[in-house]
Amino acid sequence: MKKIFITGGTGGIGRSIAREYLRRGHLVGVCGGTADDFNNSFKNESVKPVFYQLDVRNTEQCKAVISGFSKGNLDLLIACAGINDGKPVSVDDPIDFDRARLIIDINIIGIINSFEAALLNKGDNLHLVAISSASAFSGFPEAPFYTSSKAAIMTLCEALYLRLKPLGVLVSVMAPGYIDTPLARATQPNLEHLPFITTDVSPRRNTIYPPKPNSGN
Repeated sequence: MKKIFITGGTGGIGRSIAREYLRRGHLVGVCGGTADDFNNSFKNESVKPVFYQLDVRNTEQCKAVISGFSKGNLDLLIACAGINDGKPVSVDDPIDFDRARLIIDINIIGIINSFEAALLNKGDNLHLVAISSASAFSGFPEAPFYTSSKAAIMTLCEALYLRLKPLGVLVSVMAPGYIDTPLARATQPNLEHLPFITTDVSPRRNTIYPPKPNSGN
């Protein structure tokens, strides 16, 4: 049985991953939203993860929560916590820089804080995973800060994969496309009409893989 902590684990991708690892018999801790959000998300589950109230932007909270869950022996950290603009955005709309700062704080600083806390509590074979997006490969003018945050996550994981591999720590990244989650619906009300849409966000369908560093060629 592995100890697995998932940020943003009460909804969307994080919740589906949490359910899958619970099905496999692992001990799972999650954070995301309120206790009511957690209870609503897992109300029909016979086995539930351990819920923690945590703001991933807070470094010390991350350290305390992940330490309390893992007791210094964490096997897998999956950083799913993330936000987008929260509403449909047109290129004609004024840029919301307050929202932009919040996106960067949660999507990037939140991962840095989560990874740091995990490394302070690593088991023998720690695996760090971050959720990026297919949008990391193209700057969408409607969502410049979301797409840039996801691109930063890809680069961060590539660099950390190389940096931490000699220490026995594996770093991986997922870059899913359109998935029918509340986060996606917030910005894409007609989500079902978009290409390659899926509702399956389990680890069985979406492979968690180490990034491939540039060969230099």
